[in-house]
Amino acid sequence: MLRGFGAHEATAPLSLLPGKRAADGAVLSLCCAANRGRGKQTVLGEKRVSHLPYPRCSTPEGDNLRAVDLLGLLKWRSNTSLLQQNLRQLMKVEGGEVVKFLQDTLDALFNIMMENSDSDTFDTLVFDALVFIIGLIADRKFQHFNPVLETYIRKHFSATLAYTKLTKVLKNYVDNADKLTEQLLKAMKALEYIFKFIVRSRVLFNQLYENKGEADFMESLRHLFTSFNNMMNSSSENTGMVKGSALKYLPTIVNDVKLVFDPKELRVHPEGSLGRLVKQKLDCMIDIVHSDLFSNHDCREILLPLMTEQLKFHLEKRDEMKREEVNSCCQLLSDILEVLYRKDVGPTQWHMQIIMEKLLRTVNQTVISMGHDSPFIVSTPFIYV
Repeated sequence: MLRGFGAHEATAPLSLLPGKRAADGAVLSLCCAANRGRGKQTVLGEKRVSHLPYPRCSTPEGDNLRAVDLLGLLKWRSNTSLLQQNLRQLMKVEGGEVVKFLQDTLDALFNIMMENSDSDTFDTLVFDALVFIIGLIADRKFQHFNPVLETYIRKHFSATLAYTKLTKVLKNYVDNADKLTEQLLKAMKALEYIFKFIVRSRVLFNQLYENKGEADFMESLRHLFTSFNNMMNSSSENTGMVKGSALKYLPTIVNDVKLVFDPKELRVHPEGSLGRLVKQKLDCMIDIVHSDLFSNHDCREILLPLMTEQLKFHLEKRDEMKREEVNSCCQLLSDILEVLYRKDVGPTQWHMQIIMEKLLRTVNQTVISMGHDSPFIVSTPFIYV
């Protein structure tokens, strides 16, 4: 698709006059074929009128009157006094209009950020607009644009300083989770792609400036993950949904973040009881086990003792657990053992020893208490030990 042009399907009448030339038969055959598909054919007097679907192109300056707010953003340099208004209005534009001009819109957002690198005036609005666009593409209606977003990040994105601003805004949201709950909840759902932009931005910066500012970048990520941990351990009653969302989406950032950050410092493992979010916490650990992080021997040295402690804690409270929570415990232990049996994850003998010492007694007691008819018995790896 050409930059600045969008394509959508429309219909228009095609009038065919009857004739005796051989070509007429070919044309009418074409119309009949269309009629068998999605076209419609009607007869008006001596005219045969076929309504055929065809791709119709439009530009932001063309007939898209509904996208006037989008046009204002795309041409933001012509009137910077309206920039804040245009950024807010973007999030009210119909999703179909935004995704048709996806690359142009993303370019505009990051150009605004880069050309105002010394100011944070527009940072939060640009961040919210980016979250809005990522959310659109996550919608089932626009999921087919996901490869377009991936390609944009990989081939067209060029904002080398975006990582500093995106990280700063996200940290502010996390630090103020009890006050900015709605904004943070939306950001959590877009977290995977926010971090894809952060990581890609830092990679591009490193290519240009040979790792300049590496210590500051690492420290900013440490502070961000500390903020996440503090939020997860907070007692605020207003952050329950945000915590659940964080448990769901934090594992999605692992494989990207490890490209620019020491994976041994990547603390996305949920600790503490987290109240009623037991299943979400266990499912988060399952996702981490499936990530590259757990396949790394050095990272596993840190993660496995924490995970076995959590399993022991919950299995000892099995009488208080819901059925789906017990199932998640069984799934987590099973998935851990599957990774440890692989040949491409480094030495595992000591890790197997940790599991045996910490969990064998607890698992055996759990199996005995459940009885032979329990559906979880077949899912428990130690039944064969």
